[in-house]
Amino acid sequence: MREVFTKKCGWMVIMTCMLVIAGCSSGEDYGFQKLKEAPSFAYTNMDGSTVTLDNTNGKARLVYHFFANCPDVCPPTTFQLSQIQDSIKEKAPEAFGEDILFLSITVDPENDTLETLQEYSKSYNPDLNGWYFMRAEQEYMVEMATAFGIGVGKTDTGGVYHQNIFAILDKEGNVVKYHLVKEKEIQDLDIEGIADELIYLAEQ
Repeated sequence: MREVFTKKCGWMVIMTCMLVIAGCSSGEDYGFQKLKEAPSFAYTNMDGSTVTLDNTNGKARLVYHFFANCPDVCPPTTFQLSQIQDSIKEKAPEAFGEDILFLSITVDPENDTLETLQEYSKSYNPDLNGWYFMRAEQEYMVEMATAFGIGVGKTDTGGVYHQNIFAILDKEGNVVKYHLVKEKEIQDLDIEGIADELIYLAEQ
């Protein structure tokens, strides 16, 4: 899977790294700049509700693509998301759900039913007021992920792949930063820094 990922998505990783570096020049505002407009998405949350760009505007958002049967990066990265969630709730108790959302989107909708997402989420103690686990049909999901600037798809053997990236959205629906989460660096992820970024965006 990694070989296919490298061939098909290597150029996107390079582009994303350049964007992250370019976006880190300012400390006071966390280096945020409008990189692109987020696509006008519509996904089904695991509770059956529809989550769209429009009905989440007005909130800072972290977007992450994963799949429930992922054998490597997804479980530890999702655990780190739970730590970011907890940090936000400690620093700004009213913000999570009210002003900040996590949008976790499966890249394997053929296997990740709403029931599967519900079961998967239980391992990470999510506050479901602010953390949505979502799905859409395969073709649509790939279209939206590509519009976000994140490489996803199927391997030649029928498996799935995705770039392990957080996209940070401001309240107006702009992608303002990417965090490329490398497999060997997941445990060193800047939990407090990302929490602070989202709180900052929510306050603007």
